[in-house]
Amino acid sequence: MTRLLTFAALLAVPLFASAQQRNSSGFMLNVHMNVTSLAMENADTAESGLGLGFRFGWGVTKNVTLFAGIDSATIITEDPTIVDGEYGLMQANVGLIYNFRPGRTMLPYLEGAMTGWRITSRVGSIDPAGNSVDGDVFTRGFAATLGAGLHYYFAPRLAANAALSVTTGHFGDLRVNDTRGHNTDFSATSARLGLGLTWYPITGR
Repeated sequence: MTRLLTFAALLAVPLFASAQQRNSSGFMLNVHMNVTSLAMENADTAESGLGLGFRFGWGVTKNVTLFAGIDSATIITEDPTIVDGEYGLMQANVGLIYNFRPGRTMLPYLEGAMTGWRITSRVGSIDPAGNSVDGDVFTRGFAATLGAGLHYYFAPRLAANAALSVTTGHFGDLRVNDTRGHNTDFSATSARLGLGLTWYPITGR
């Protein structure tokens, strides 16, 4: 009887270890808060603000995850023409994550993505005649993003996440009240620090 129990225990050990394996494949969902800064071309300083983001993807292997996601932030500015002293920045990303230590409690990774981004704001000013002039401003463009992050698993399929990424590219197609401006293209660089949770509910390969 003792030998039988010992044999059963030995069989249970790998099964238990497998059940506790930190998962980084299959479907992935991430939600996070972000601190975002944006430095526009020829600007003296970068402007920053807070926001939220999410991403979803599929871990095609334990090392490689394809993902898509959106980050949105409200950027605080000292530009006196911007109503309420803030504007919105949205970044949509499609990219790839490479995990370096799959199966471990601490899982570092690198990521790269193609990014579409846009700025929305409302401007107001006084014309030479003393009249108030305001309008809705919209500009968008394309960029590239590189980043690094860390997952810390406190459950086999659930991890705390910290990530830092840098996006660089350009904006164009500036419109004020749906009227397109000319020669309004400019380049910009953004940095994002995200803190959140990542869930892998479905195990892949």
